[in-house]
Amino acid sequence: VLYDAPAHGANTAKRVGFGYYEKDDLERVITYVKSKMSKENTIGTLGQSMGGTTVAYYSGTEHAKDNLDFAIIDSAFTSMDAIIENEINKNSIPSLTKLIVKLGSISNKVMYAFSFEDVSALDSIKKNEIPTLIIHSKADTTCPFSMGEVLFHAIPHGNKNFVIFDNALHLEAFWDENQKYKSAISEFIDDYSLIVK
Repeated sequence: VLYDAPAHGANTAKRVGFGYYEKDDLERVITYVKSKMSKENTIGTLGQSMGGTTVAYYSGTEHAKDNLDFAIIDSAFTSMDAIIENEINKNSIPSLTKLIVKLGSISNKVMYAFSFEDVSALDSIKKNEIPTLIIHSKADTTCPFSMGEVLFHAIPHGNKNFVIFDNALHLEAFWDENQKYKSAISEFIDDYSLIVK
């Protein structure tokens, strides 16, 4: 199943929740898919960038533990405040970044009922209990490579892999090193079949 997250593709929603609301959409999609499947089928997710963060956020939920067989997280960010801070640092005086992020977080809380600090895939992935593949490139400046490393190390079990690309820009690994990308996913899914619930 492919679907457009809010404010992406054909989805006409105006608000992007950086994974906060999107994790609930993913839960509904998985519930729907599971209702249409036989018991011996497998459910996995693959998300890229904010979609990857959504998968990371969702992967630590009870619903994921009970319904998701594996997760693939490509070029995700750790939290809303971290990714916004990263973007502001590219274009602003670093000493002002914390103040700008704090004011933005307060404004977001008033307008949308959640602060930047409330949106943390990192906090959620620490409760992940499913086989997980993290994909990230060292050349990614949108979601820095360090965020992929942090997410990988936060997963509290050993049923995880981390595939590193050296030169691909944000979300370009699939195009730049297509064979490596596809092989990494195939090998992960093959490995996963050995540890199916």
